[in-house]
Amino acid sequence: MATFKLNHMIFCDHVCETSGKVNMLGIFTTIWARQFPCQHPQFFIAISLSGAPNEHTFRLQFRDTSGNFILPPTPELKFRCPEFGEANVNVRIDGLRIQKPGFVAVEVFVDGEK
Repeated sequence: MATFKLNHMIFCDHVCETSGKVNMLGIFTTIWARQFPCQHPQFFIAISLSGAPNEHTFRLQFRDTSGNFILPPTPELKFRCPEFGEANVNVRIDGLRIQKPGFVAVEVFVDGEK
């Protein structure tokens, strides 16, 4: 059982990684809406994880304040932690539908563990 540390999870309009450098555009912490339900067409999440050097699996789940899923869980992605043990995982999210004002919990699972 590997233990992972979430170094950061940043929401932004776009993210790309080139030569080990992560570039983020339009970083945000809040999605504003004039009315509900609303849909955020597309955004990215830039995540940095530290853990055992090896190949691992990764997925995200999104829940509202009632604990209901607001998107299906992301497909399980594979990533590799290099020898120094830190990996970047960048995920594109399409069509986040928000039914009512409130917080959204983003749950991170690595190798099936939260």
